[in-house]
Amino acid sequence: MVQKIQEQSKERQKKQYLYHGEVSDLKSADQKGRILRGLVFFVINMLLLLSTLLLFGPYSIIAYIIALFFLFPTPIIIVPTEYKIVNNGIIHRKGKVIPMKRIYKLRVNSEKKFVSVDHPGFKGEFLRLYSAEPETVLNLLKDMKSK
Repeated sequence: MVQKIQEQSKERQKKQYLYHGEVSDLKSADQKGRILRGLVFFVINMLLLLSTLLLFGPYSIIAYIIALFFLFPTPIIIVPTEYKIVNNGIIHRKGKVIPMKRIYKLRVNSEKKFVSVDHPGFKGEFLRLYSAEPETVLNLLKDMKSK
């Protein structure tokens, strides 16, 4: 009787999510590329800041800050080590849910085994989901967007 209840509990837990990703090995294999990307963004932003300061003086800092928030791509990407895809979004970091909106664009990189979730416009990639099966993750996210 107790064993049957435990089995039913495990089945309920399994049905709560569509896909479970535990990808610390894939994430660490691409760590150098992610660090390089962050450094490139930092250097480009600093060069733009210095050039606007030299050209337009100290008042250009306000314009630079506005451009930083609205025009430049985000330098920070969420890259969870463990995540779950559920019916209404992606759960990472102890229950934090990222809802999958229809406006998001999805890209797959089969070589590095990840799916990118991009915000439309200039913001670019904000979520990267590594997976041994990136096509499966892509199809699940596309189905979720269409609902």
